[in-house]
Amino acid sequence: MTSVKIVFNKNDNDLMKKGQELILLEDIKVSDEKSKELAKQSSINLKNISTQLGKLRLERTAPLRTEVARINKAVTKITDKLEFRSKRLINDCFKFEQEQVRIIKERKAKDLLGKVDALLKDKPVEEVKKQEERTEIRTQKRWKVDLVDLSKVPKEYLMVDSMKVNQAIKAGKTEIAGLKIFVEEVPVRG
Repeated sequence: MTSVKIVFNKNDNDLMKKGQELILLEDIKVSDEKSKELAKQSSINLKNISTQLGKLRLERTAPLRTEVARINKAVTKITDKLEFRSKRLINDCFKFEQEQVRIIKERKAKDLLGKVDALLKDKPVEEVKKQEERTEIRTQKRWKVDLVDLSKVPKEYLMVDSMKVNQAIKAGKTEIAGLKIFVEEVPVRG
């Protein structure tokens, strides 16, 4: 690791000592022309010392600023690559999970088709033919409901939106007015 040492020479130390001494001096009371001129000259001297100390600070800290910039550049180069790889791995995990879901759905569909095929094989040929004959398009009457005024619908006909409730729970909300939210253990395969 590189270390930077700041060295003050005698002139630097003298300048800083002079600045500290000027801080401790009492302010000049301006009460006449002579004291006004003295105050103006003191103000100019204070400003000059302050400017010289500012330049000294910049000169002596330049190696530090250069070193900090070099370190930042080196570290940023590495952290940027690490962040990129991290995001890529998370993306790969997400793609893998999506593929696993697709595979599971595909297996379930094949299993279902296999069961349907097995059922069809067990049925008499006449029954299968009857099902094949029912491919014509026909109409059927069904009741349909359109919402006119939600406030007038009796409560027994209203239903909780379980998808929204589950989304809220996944987002960390564990209390919803009128609902009891709790964890229940249920058996699962595998």
